[in-house]
Amino acid sequence: MNSINNRSLFIAFLTIINWINVYCLDLYKIGGLRKNSHVDSAIRNVPEWINEYIKWHGEQRLQKDPSTKYLVLACHRGFACGGLSDRLQSLPYFLLAAYKTKRLLFIKWEKFELSDFLTPPPGGLDWRLPSEIEIERPYSVPSCETHVGKCRNVWDLDQNKEVISVNSRHDLYADFKDEYFVSNLKPEGVYTDIMRIFFEPVTPLKMMIRKTMKKLGLRPRKYLAAHFRQRYPNLAHRRAGIEAKMSDDLRTTILDNSVSCVVHATGSKDMPVYFTSDKDQNVAYMLHQSRYAYNQETQVIGIESMFRKNLDEEYEGYEPEDFYPVFVDLYLMANSKCVSYGQGGYGRFAARIADEKCMIQHQELWEPLPCHSN
Repeated sequence: MNSINNRSLFIAFLTIINWINVYCLDLYKIGGLRKNSHVDSAIRNVPEWINEYIKWHGEQRLQKDPSTKYLVLACHRGFACGGLSDRLQSLPYFLLAAYKTKRLLFIKWEKFELSDFLTPPPGGLDWRLPSEIEIERPYSVPSCETHVGKCRNVWDLDQNKEVISVNSRHDLYADFKDEYFVSNLKPEGVYTDIMRIFFEPVTPLKMMIRKTMKKLGLRPRKYLAAHFRQRYPNLAHRRAGIEAKMSDDLRTTILDNSVSCVVHATGSKDMPVYFTSDKDQNVAYMLHQSRYAYNQETQVIGIESMFRKNLDEEYEGYEPEDFYPVFVDLYLMANSKCVSYGQGGYGRFAARIADEKCMIQHQELWEPLPCHSN
């Protein structure tokens, strides 16, 4: 009799343990249990409405309520999605839109999968689109700023639709930052924290980032970063129908200024500066020909030979791993203490992820901004 009772107790114990494991897994899925210190910190920093939405999002995913509606940030094959910053820089805005419209927010790429590069962190928000949800060709730009007099924020679109797909290549974060994306703990902005709640690199990419930082001798928050994008038009010229090419003298002036600006912003000349660009020749100039090549106070570091193909360029014949350098470059800037950026959204995207308290624009159109130190 005792052996039977003991066996029954043992089976009951195993049942309870299994139930606890299942329960904990469910909590883990909805963000109830958080095992990522970066996510823990981020969740403490963001406004309360974001915490409310993260919890609601997780609960709705588990319940699978047929009345649930969806907002999908989409990148379709055969559709101009833009590069990495174009696709993701406005994510906080779409998080706000999903909160306002009570929709589950997901991200779906068809030019590779975003999950080939980034994944939801433990305790974060699971943005991966369930396979049973179909998306249509998205609205191109749901932005008041773009459609002057015809405000088309996501919450102004047809809310009877089960799935609203959007694709925005415009910076929508700044329009709503002061009202929705600051907190008592982070009055300068919570962009960094939102990205930590959504993303961490997949394991092989994470290893590549760490290996690259180690090779360059970079430690998180112990260096600065500067970015220059050359393959970007002068928008004023484009609007005026003017064809123009940046001169070498102007290019090198802007390159030097990119480093001067970030040094000026921090007031620190003894921190190394990771310099990057969309062209190898610019990195080579900074390392070997610029005034910083011989500067004993400020050390400039960079990768001279790197796969610098834009994520939205022709990708047939490539594997996702071929585009890892795009993300390595982003995270090397994002791990710095301060970032200076010029044209385009990529540098600004990295600067916001790094620290909104210290980000400085070194260039406007084709003009260097007067931020260099003496």
